[in-house]
Amino acid sequence: MDKEGENNLSKTVVPTPSQRVVLADENQEILEKVVLSEMTWDENTVMGNVSDKHTGKPIEGACIKVCDQAYNPIAYNFSDVDGNFSIEGSFSPSIRIIATKKGYETISSDALLSESLNKKALNLELIPAPNYGLVIFGSVKDPQQQPIPAVRVTIYRAQSLNPYDFTFTNQEG
Repeated sequence: MDKEGENNLSKTVVPTPSQRVVLADENQEILEKVVLSEMTWDENTVMGNVSDKHTGKPIEGACIKVCDQAYNPIAYNFSDVDGNFSIEGSFSPSIRIIATKKGYETISSDALLSESLNKKALNLELIPAPNYGLVIFGSVKDPQQQPIPAVRVTIYRAQSLNPYDFTFTNQEG
């Protein structure tokens, strides 16, 4: 919570200019000259970092989804070894962010105005839950046995019509 008592999921990202780096050996002989490009982002990019809420360590392989108000998928990606992620897409004006990883509780944001996330990075903190959840796996294929990506798979509790959790198929169905 910030000083006004509101949850603040994002921070401003400062663009970085390109930098020139020279790699040299111990005798100062130049081995390589590298130009690091400046950090740019598209207006339709959501980026940020996923970390463990208790340890602060980055979480690799967390699935971050951008959904519309009805939780229909728009785009998704996975966090890298440093917990960073970037998702590009054509987002609706109001979106929800969902982050999940086995061994952690799934988090889901309230509705966010997509334009308010421009040039900001989300800091997503997952709470460890080592005995949390069950892993169900499989694939969705068409009649020709070709994988079908982006299919919503919903899990319901026994004797209930309320969804318990959901996910979306990847490129392999």
